[in-house]
Amino acid sequence: QPLLLQLQQQQLQLMVTLLQLIPGLLWLSAGESKQHTMEEADHDISGDAGVFLRTLRPGKGEPPRTDGKQRVKLKYAVRRLSGDVLESGEISFSPGSGQAPVRGLDVGVRAMSRGETAELTLRADYAYGSEGRPPDIPPHATLIFAVELLEIVDITETPGDDCPALPAPTAQPETEDAVHTLEVGGAKVKVDKLGPMVVNADGSLSRITNWLEMSEAERQTTLRVIGKRNQQRLTALQAAGAEAST
Repeated sequence: QPLLLQLQQQQLQLMVTLLQLIPGLLWLSAGESKQHTMEEADHDISGDAGVFLRTLRPGKGEPPRTDGKQRVKLKYAVRRLSGDVLESGEISFSPGSGQAPVRGLDVGVRAMSRGETAELTLRADYAYGSEGRPPDIPPHATLIFAVELLEIVDITETPGDDCPALPAPTAQPETEDAVHTLEVGGAKVKVDKLGPMVVNADGSLSRITNWLEMSEAERQTTLRVIGKRNQQRLTALQAAGAEAST
């Protein structure tokens, strides 16, 4: 009897010990599962750790082609690693044609499908590089683009009503300080030899530092983006001025 009682006590103690270990084992298992999921979620789609893609909501269909015969339309929001949102909006461009504002956005969209929502982490050389984009983006800045790919359309079927063509400037003699005013989608943008004039959030003016290095397609896309942003900032400044005067 004493021996049987001793065995029963030992079995009970073993069960208590196992029950105490279970929460720790579950925590370790959950941590390994989470780490595995994180590793699977971030994909190095550039091949050199320059662009990482994390799919938040999968899309449908094939990624866009890069033969210049398709155009993508997407919503985006750009933020720093600190979480500060720099800008957001919609943009349309033809993948692989150099029309995207930054190279990493083009690389990322080419790996997405219609309806997909993703986060793209861009190393500086895939974003605004060593120059940055003053005053909002400092040099050598890593950026995160939250992107929703709204549509992929064939250019031959949809001529691009959402992205109007830029009008040719009127013929006039070119001088070092010649200034042209283009109307792009209802927004007026002043352009001279050094590129478009950018309205900053405080009302001051600045320029794009790499305008002279841009291709013609990149310049056209940049003009559309700046025209829209200038109009938004001027409207906000006018509203702030009206509020301050009341």
